[in-house]
Parts: sequence; C-alpha cells; structure tokens
Amino acid sequence: MSNDRRVALAAKALAVVKEDKYQDDATTLVDLLADLMHWAVLHDTNFDDCLRIARNHHFAETHGEE
Repeated sequence: MSNDRRVALAAKALAVVKEDKYQDDATTLVDLLADLMHWAVLHDTNFDDCLRIARNHHFAETHGEE
C-alpha cells in the first residue's frame, strides 16, 4: 500500500469522527485517538504498545524499509 493510500484512509477515518465542519484537524485527531483508547480498553488491548508499533511502522514506511 502506498503512503498516499494510507493518508487517504486516515482522512476518511478523521472525516467520520469530525464533530462539525469548524472543528480543526488537530482536535479531530485527538478525538479519534481518545476514541481508539476507549476501544482498546474495551477489547483488552494495550494502546501504548500499539502506538509504539505504529510509530515503528510509520518510520519504516517513510524511510523505505517496508
């Protein structure tokens, strides 16, 4: 999957979470992350571990190590 495709998927997720058209992107991202934390708790998933792994994936995807 290309990084452009990854960005497009993220934009779709953010659009679902956005409260109203005047909400800024950073607030929308914070809301989505908080919602994902709630989901992780409900599903007995360690959000911090997932975030650490996601950071590693992002690094690999942006530094040509896929």
